[in-house]
Amino acid sequence: MAHGVLRWLRAAVTGKRTVPLPPVMLPPLPRPAPRPRPTRSSTLAATPTFNPDAPLPAPVREYQEVFDRRIKMWNGGGLDGAIESYRALTIDLNKQNLLDAYLQLLRNLADPSPTTRIDFHALPQGARPYLLGPYLGTLVGHAYPRLCWQTSAPSKGWLTYIFPGGPADLMTWRQRMPDICAWLGAGWTLGPASANTITLIRRHPLPEIIPFTRLMLKPGSLFLGIETESQSRAWLPFTEMTSGTFIPGASGTGKSNALHIIVQSLLANLSLFEAVYLIDGKDGVAFNRYRNAAPGKVHVLWQDADVWQLMTDLTGLMRRRNEAQREKNIDNATSDFIAVVIDEMATFTAKPSVDAKHPDNKRHAQFVDELTMLARRGRSTGLRLIISAQEPVIEQIPASVRANCLTTLAFRLPMDAHATAVFGQLDSLPADPRRLLRGRALLKDGLSGEVRQVQFPVIRKP
Repeated sequence: MAHGVLRWLRAAVTGKRTVPLPPVMLPPLPRPAPRPRPTRSSTLAATPTFNPDAPLPAPVREYQEVFDRRIKMWNGGGLDGAIESYRALTIDLNKQNLLDAYLQLLRNLADPSPTTRIDFHALPQGARPYLLGPYLGTLVGHAYPRLCWQTSAPSKGWLTYIFPGGPADLMTWRQRMPDICAWLGAGWTLGPASANTITLIRRHPLPEIIPFTRLMLKPGSLFLGIETESQSRAWLPFTEMTSGTFIPGASGTGKSNALHIIVQSLLANLSLFEAVYLIDGKDGVAFNRYRNAAPGKVHVLWQDADVWQLMTDLTGLMRRRNEAQREKNIDNATSDFIAVVIDEMATFTAKPSVDAKHPDNKRHAQFVDELTMLARRGRSTGLRLIISAQEPVIEQIPASVRANCLTTLAFRLPMDAHATAVFGQLDSLPADPRRLLRGRALLKDGLSGEVRQVQFPVIRKP
């Protein structure tokens, strides 16, 4: 075959006749192997399958959680644990969408023609802090206060509310604290506040029995228990006391225990007092333990004649002090106080005789007039009256005396007439005086009118 090719090339170069090219024999191509025909089982194995039990990707799960919670928020159901869920989110857009749903709910509730209605009392406990503003109806600038999701921690007892429509009305919230505590549960108190924010702090309840210690006393002030709201000690400076303090309360409510603590507070500040008179309506049984506390300065009285004479002597002393103050241009005494503590005023209110012409009745009338004058005018001269009675009725304390006792420390008054006689309207009080626990009282400041609930510790009997 090689020689044939050479001859053909030579003939093609020299121009001689064409010599046909000899055929080339190529090896046969190999035949491909036959493809196997697909079966049904192999086709299904090659097709990807959907597993409904496989976990969704984290971004998808987060979006789905936010979506479900936003849907439930339209009736308040998705609010329980919303702040915790908000802080667990990793995508900022999801955070904003969740917060926007809460803000939109508040706007819907503030709409004068609401399309959103919520049964506040059916809300779970964890959802209630978010809708406290709508529950109270405290619209400020056509907007409800909203719970701040950045600083609040409902599970830890810290709620901060922002007032987007105007300044925060701290006084209104202070008056509504009983409603707030009843709806949110547990004990809540007002915390730090600013021009447009109010903070609520959950307090653990005080124990039923708190032992009294002298560390609770403070120089220059009368110790009046522990505030149940702030759990701080309540002190009333002697210079800011009114001339009369009235302590009503039914028997067995802790009134006598409180009187002994008040006496301890006076004894701890004897350097500020010229004299302390303890008038015992129980024939000297209650105050007899103090008869030797400070001879010449602390006096225990229980006989009617001695008590009547004391009022006459104090009235004369008051006039002499007024005269000295006029000469020195002094308005109020800041030292040399005189304290008069009367336990069971009813003992000395009753007339000595049913005979109108009995001479003791005239002397008794003079006693009531002098006691009234001391309660009305004694403050500027340093006189401090503290009077207790079981009931605020004229049979137990003369009306003229009670009217001039501006400061009140009221223990439980189970009768409606007695409670309203002392406080008037009961709705705005921090606690119902008819249902106070033993040892608890409502303290009304005679100068500011502020009412606080206090709990007295228990003093050990000697």
